Amino acid sequence: MTTYNKSKIFKLAHKLRKDYHLSLSEALREAWRYTKIEVRNNAILAARKAAGEAKRAKENAGYNANYIAGPARYYGNGRYNGD
Repeated sequence: MTTYNKSKIFKLAHKLRKDYHLSLSEALREAWRYTKIEVRNNAILAARKAAGEAKRAKENAGYNANYIAGPARYYGNGRYNGD
C-alpha cells in the first residue's frame, strides 16, 4: 500500500485553488490525481533503473569472466610488477 504525503497534496490543492480559481473539491481532486500519477511514474522509473543496473552487472560479470591478462598488464609501466 502506498502512503501519500497529505501535507504536500493539500498545499498543491491550495495553490491550484489560488492560481486557477477552482473550488476546494475540484482542486483536491486534481491534486490527488496529479500525486497518483507522480507515484506511478516514480515506480516505473525505479523499475527501469533496477533493470538497467541488473543488465550492466550481467555485462560486467561476462566481461570479467572472459578477461585474460596480457603482457601489458605485467610490463605496461616498463618494469615487472610481480605476482
